[in-house]
Amino acid sequence: MDIRMEKTEKAIKNAFMELRSKKPLEKITVKELCSLACINKSTFYAHYEDLYALSDTLETETVASVIRSIPHAQEYSFDNLDVVTREVCLAFLSHLSLINVLFSGKGQNYLANKLEAEVKRSMFEKYPQYKEDAQKNILLSYCVHGAYYAYVNNQNVDMETLLEISEDVQGIVAQVEGFENISNGQEDGAQEIHLIINKDRAMKRGLTVAQIYSTLASRLTTEKDSVTMSVGDTDMTVQLVDETELLNRKNLLNMELEATVTNEDGTTETKKYELGDFAELEYGQGLASISRENQSHYITITADTMEGHNTTLLTRDLKKKLKSYEIADGYTIEIGGESDQVDDMVSQMTQLMALGFLLIYLVMVAQFQSLLSPFIVIFTIPLAFTGGLLGLLAFGEQLSLMSLLGFTILMGTVVNNGIVFVDYANQLRIGGMGRREALVATGKTRMRPILMTALTTILSMCMMIFSRQAGNSMGRGMAIVVVGGLLYATLMTLFIIPVMYDIFYRKQPHQVDVGEDDLDEILDEAQEYMRENEF
Repeated sequence: MDIRMEKTEKAIKNAFMELRSKKPLEKITVKELCSLACINKSTFYAHYEDLYALSDTLETETVASVIRSIPHAQEYSFDNLDVVTREVCLAFLSHLSLINVLFSGKGQNYLANKLEAEVKRSMFEKYPQYKEDAQKNILLSYCVHGAYYAYVNNQNVDMETLLEISEDVQGIVAQVEGFENISNGQEDGAQEIHLIINKDRAMKRGLTVAQIYSTLASRLTTEKDSVTMSVGDTDMTVQLVDETELLNRKNLLNMELEATVTNEDGTTETKKYELGDFAELEYGQGLASISRENQSHYITITADTMEGHNTTLLTRDLKKKLKSYEIADGYTIEIGGESDQVDDMVSQMTQLMALGFLLIYLVMVAQFQSLLSPFIVIFTIPLAFTGGLLGLLAFGEQLSLMSLLGFTILMGTVVNNGIVFVDYANQLRIGGMGRREALVATGKTRMRPILMTALTTILSMCMMIFSRQAGNSMGRGMAIVVVGGLLYATLMTLFIIPVMYDIFYRKQPHQVDVGEDDLDEILDEAQEYMRENEF
């Protein structure tokens, strides 16, 4: 192709891109395109059959350009399709302006379908054995259309603001002493060059943004298919590679563009301008990866906790600092990771203990046939929790999932002491003994079984506390809570429960007749005690 034909073809494409950016393909006429390109109709038809053929040519070139912009495309395989999806999405984003002009409306699906066919052709040339494999075809379709879906939802997002916020948050995290290895995962992002075009200056010189983009894209394209040769049964495509006068950030603004302008006397004139006459460069940092969740973009900032520091406490300090940070509208900051897991764990364990507390109370209501007796027994639970916390403090153990599980176990075991005490006191009072005398007698006679019951659990848990085996050390926090809670609650039960009973249980307890067999005729321990002491 000689230089004159190449210039004519470029003028046709530039004119088409300018018109296509203003109206759909169906409303563009060859007449207005030729007028804008300063050519006659015969010249246009010498290059293209019609406007649809021109559009197809540009669409094919765009798809080829998207394919070429995918780094290391020849190295991809079916084992790293997630990488293929991410790189295809980034390739779409790099051709944002051109795609928005050529593939608006219904043409969006057409672009994805053409790219899908090209990706499949490339992959199956490398892996011909999978060409008829339905699963592999579906996977490739999923990759391309998934990448295009991500592109459609990403194209209007201000990723620079998101990156700036992540860097600000990194600085805030660094202010909290105890965090190290702080990263937002974008350190490997490539440096980007943004070309800022002054549209007014460009229009005064007879140039549009679409024309500038088209010229720039053609200069950045170093390969072009020339002819197809047949050697035997093999078809080979000859590519022309032109790597002379390559554009870089140093000479980019010196690139020359041609504009055809119409003078006042009706004659046309071709003028040359440098890109720097109406454009300037800005440098930025590209994203190494794009993450999405629930249709929202996000960047994750990670940090490690230094040895000797508590992640939950550090997170509290971080939350205080983040409250004073003024974030842009439409953006949010959420704290996750280990601290989020701890909060979730504490919430679930609190709900579990609340449910256990309710069930324990209801079971005792059914046992005592009273609402007041279980209420007095329930007072042993706060005593047990106090003892468990004192045990953790004494051994220097942190509050963990296993220690919270220990508190749950305490709720079911520590009430046994209260049940034994209150039930025996009720039996003595039903037999005719006074309230104070019944409490004193219960304290004397029930001390041994209460202590024996508690000691069996305490001694069994001591093995987990003092053992150095790996399996036992995992449950050390739970054992400390159980032992500390039982020790404290058992001793306090002999003092607190009688006091609470004397304050709240002034009425005479009633014996409920369930109408069963003759078991009531057998003397229980309370009756034997009263008979021996002549009550």
